[in-house]
Parts: sequence; C-alpha cells; structure tokens
Amino acid sequence: MPSRLPLSLWRYILIELWRLILLTTVVLVTVISFAALIKPLSDGKLTPSETLKFMLLAMVPMLQYALPFAAGFAATIAYHRLSSDNEVTAAHAGGISHRAMLMPALLSGVVLAGAMLLLNQLVMPTFLRAMEQLVARDVTKILMGSMQRGDSVPVSDNLLVYADRGAQIEPSPASGASHEMALRGVAVVELDKRGDVVSDITTESARLWIFSGDRAQEETVGASSVVIVQPGPVVFGQSGKLGSADQMNPISIAMPGGFDDNPKYLTFSELVALRSHPESMNWMERKRRDLALVLGERVTTATINDRLRSRNQIELTDQLGGRVTIRASGTTYIPRFRWSLNPLSNNAPIQIEFTHTGMDGKTPVTTLVSAKTAGLYTLTPARDQPERLITLRLEAEDAVVTARGASDAVKPVNAGQQALYKLENLSLIDDPVLDLIDPKKSPSAKLLADAQPRIDANPSDSFVKGPALHLQDRIQRLGREITSKQHERFAMAAACLVMVVAGAVTALRLGLSMPLTVYLWSFFPALATVITVSSGQQLTHDVGPRGLLVLWAGVAFLGIYALVGYRKVARH
Repeated sequence: MPSRLPLSLWRYILIELWRLILLTTVVLVTVISFAALIKPLSDGKLTPSETLKFMLLAMVPMLQYALPFAAGFAATIAYHRLSSDNEVTAAHAGGISHRAMLMPALLSGVVLAGAMLLLNQLVMPTFLRAMEQLVARDVTKILMGSMQRGDSVPVSDNLLVYADRGAQIEPSPASGASHEMALRGVAVVELDKRGDVVSDITTESARLWIFSGDRAQEETVGASSVVIVQPGPVVFGQSGKLGSADQMNPISIAMPGGFDDNPKYLTFSELVALRSHPESMNWMERKRRDLALVLGERVTTATINDRLRSRNQIELTDQLGGRVTIRASGTTYIPRFRWSLNPLSNNAPIQIEFTHTGMDGKTPVTTLVSAKTAGLYTLTPARDQPERLITLRLEAEDAVVTARGASDAVKPVNAGQQALYKLENLSLIDDPVLDLIDPKKSPSAKLLADAQPRIDANPSDSFVKGPALHLQDRIQRLGREITSKQHERFAMAAACLVMVVAGAVTALRLGLSMPLTVYLWSFFPALATVITVSSGQQLTHDVGPRGLLVLWAGVAFLGIYALVGYRKVARH
C-alpha cells in the first residue's frame, strides 16, 4: 500500500462502478419484474390499473436476484475498462498495488451485502405480502374475471366451479358476507389427486357468498376468505350414477391466507418468533388444534369421572343455556367413546335433571329422568369448525321421564317411560378444554409436553400418539424451513459481496480479453453460486443441517475462485 491513499483514483473507480451498478440493476429488475407480471396478468387477476402497481411492488423482491448479478457485471466491466486501457499498469508503476485498486470493489461489495441483508430480512417480505394481497386476496375479482371469460375457477386443489353468467349483488347485512353473487348455469366438479372427476353437480342457478377477515377465521381456521355456494335444484353425478335433488347443503371452500402460510413472507424477527410459536402458521395451528382436541377428549372424560367419584354428580350445559345435572357414582369405559354411567348404588337408578326454558321462551321447565343404564358419548369437532369444542351426547335407556314447570304444583308434562332419552351438544360448565384450544394458553410445546406421559405409558395411548407425533414432525419440518430461509438470506448477501470482488479480479486477470469473454468467466461461477444457494435451501428444508454444506458451498467456491484469481494477478 502507498504511504498516501489514492483517494482520487478510488473516487473515479467508485463513480464508474456505481454508475454501472445502478444502470444494470434498473434494467435487470425491470425485466425480471415484467416476467413475474405475465402470469397473473394473463390469468386475469390484475386490472390495467393494478398492473403497474404490481410491477413496482415486484421490483423490490426481485432485487434479491438482480442486484448480485448487476453488481458482478458492473465490477467486471468497470475493472476491465481500467485494465484494457492500461490504467491498472500505470497505477502499479506509480506504486499503487492491485490490492489498493481492488479496494473500491471490496467496499462496494460490503455496502451491497449490507443492503442486500437488510432487504432480505426486513423489506422484501413486506413487499411480497403486498403482492400476495394484490393478486390473491380479492376473491371476487378472480371469480368474476374467470366467469366473464367462461373459464372454470379452481377454488381449491380439488374443486372447480363454472358459471355461464355471474352478477355481483349487494350482500344482506344479516349474512355478514363481504360479497354476494348470483350465478346462472353453474357446474361444480370435484377431482381426485390424479385430476379425475369424482363427482359433479349442475344447477340452473346458485348463490355465492364470500366471507373475509374475522368472519372467515370463524368459518375456517386460518382462512383469509371463505367461499360458500348454495346451489338450487341440482342434477348430480357420482361414480357414474346420476341423480337429482331439490335442495342441497351449501358448499364451503376455504381460501387460506398466502403470507400466513409461508415463512418466506416473514421478516427476520418474525422467523425467530415463529420458531418459538409455530402455531402462528395456519397449517401448524390446525395440527396443534388436532392434538388439543384429542387431549381435550381425554381431559373431559377424566374430569367427568373424577367429579362423579368425588361429588357423585356433574353439571353440564347445552348450546341454549340449559343446565343438566347427572347423579351417578362414576363411569366405565366402553369402546367407541362411550362412557357408561354407574348408578349411585345397586338399587338406585341414574338420575338426570334438565332445566331449560319452556315453549314460551320464559318459563323454566325441569325434566327429571331416572334410568337403569345411561352413557355419555364424546364428540370431537372437525378441524374446520373452530367455534365448537368437545361436545357430549347423553343417552339414557329405559328412562322414566317427568317434567314440571316453575312450581311443583304445575301439572307434569311429557311424563312417561321412554326407550331412549337423548340430550345433544352438551359440555362441562367450567370446560377445561377452553384452555387447550386457546393457542396463547396452550402453545404447541405445552401440548406436546402434556401428551408425552400418555405416549410413554404402557400401553401407549394411540388416540393421542398419532396427532402428537404428527405435530412434532411438522414442527421439526418447520424448524428446518426456518433455518433454510435464514441461511439463504445470509448466503445471498454474502454472495453479493463475493460476486463484486470476483468480477473485479477476473477483469484484472483477463484484461486483454474481450469484455464478453471476461464477463462469462465471472458470470458462470456466480450463476453456480446462486443455484447452490437455492438448492441448498431446499435440501436443508428436506434433510436438515446437512443441506447447509451445499447452501454455503457455492459462496465458498466463488470466494476461493476470486482468491486464486487475485493470487495470479498479484504474482504477475
């Protein structure tokens, strides 16, 4: 290094280098953003006014690939010009070393790497979310655009909806829907995994509602939008058999939220938080809820048995607020989730008291039931019904039923003997399942810890073991994906630095060659680096830390390539 820093030369190199970096970056990012725009534009997901907005939003995420190659190209061209004009030779003759000549490229690479890291970790996920919202969230726009062109709409992986005509109408305030459509000439086709038709229905007319926001979350866990189709009189086909029906149940299709379902839409701090709380991913929350429900079934039945043994009675409630009191001494398990109630004594029947409102909706009525045998069935709700908890069905056999009003003097009603007396949709008054369902009170780690003693028991509780192992496996896969995303972002930032230095060194080493030849000698190693980073990210997601060797191998290779090139330049 000379005694005085060549500040004038560095300033000249930096101006030329950054002029080329900015120019090349603008060209590359514009081309790549336009390429990303083609598919949503051709699918009719964007209006003409939204096209420019989408392209501008896409420019920032596309910097992840455009900026490293633009920087490498700019460094190669800038330093090749210095070398081909013999400015590097003149500077060396004046006592300025090649290391000093490469300092502007190194400083530029450090700045670009820092900018790339900041973009990858904080800025790009935000713009990716905005792109996702612009394209995927407006379900009405997608449906209307496709139906106007006469295309079928893939509302889920295995369901297609087609309509000859569709008109948007003002939704009723009572429905809570964000949009409502009237359809004519409707066909709904269900496909299997191979794309073959499983069943189909056709109807002259149908009504379609779209729920979004909080209402969509109520309808289906993790859904950004829920589409409900109510067909009119239908003709349906299934497995080659045709039939018809005057009325058919509504068809509900969940449209999951994109940026909630993929870690690539999360910033660095959100990825760190996701590792501790994986249930913030919608699909992970569904797995957590599966385990919470099976644990809830075990907790519910254990609570019922403990209270009957200690108090000889339990109190339940139904969906309408009715109160059910059961007096028994305990329970005995019978397969298929039936818990047979044990009488208080050998000669005493099982007693059931059900207090509810009468037909007028005001007068309380108490129904008394005495039964020789009775049982409770535990019912676990489906995963797409988050508003429901563990419910119970009470069945009393050979039951003697009496009912009275608010006063015992009132004449009994519904008195007599019934072969089977049922009460549906019951739950414990202080239901312990509420805490298990709440992800804040019972995160995945706590549920797995609660399930572990049941799994380790001899014999193991297979009812709990399956959902627990499934959740554990998904958490491990999510952890690998988080690790792969974090390392990918760091590796792309490091690759940006190495590409600039490698391009400058290659230009100095091949100063007498054509510019295109020089750039190819730096472009192909840089391309290999990006490919290994992307491949290593996927491999890390699949197999774990071993994939990091591949992920960082490309960056290390390009660094060694630049170091070997520099040694050759310095030696000659």
